[in-house]
Amino acid sequence: MNVKKMLAASLGFLLLLAPTTQLVAATQPPTVTVATENDANITLAVKKAFSADAHLAKDASAVQIATKDGVVTLSGKVSNQEIKDLFKKKAQGVHGVKSVTNDITVK
Repeated sequence: MNVKKMLAASLGFLLLLAPTTQLVAATQPPTVTVATENDANITLAVKKAFSADAHLAKDASAVQIATKDGVVTLSGKVSNQEIKDLFKKKAQGVHGVKSVTNDITVK
C-alpha cells in the first residue's frame, strides 16, 4: 500500500512539473537568431572598415564578405596581391572576427 501511495505521489508531482518545464523551454530565446545578428554586425563592421581605408576603398565594392559564427570569408577580385593581403589584415582587426578565410583572387 505504501508503495502505491509513493508512486501516485511521485506521478502527481511529475505531472505538476511538466507544464512548468514547457513554459521555461518556450520562453528561451533562440540562439541561432543571436548568432545571425552578431554575424550581420561583424559583416557590416568589416564593410565599414574597408570603405574607411584609403588603400582599400577603391576595390571594396569588388569584395564580397560572408560571416558565419565569427569566421569571415572574403571573395572577389582585386588588382594585386598586396591589396588582397590588406583586405585580410583589415578584416582580422575588426572586433568579433575569429578568423578570416581569404578567397579573393588577383586579376
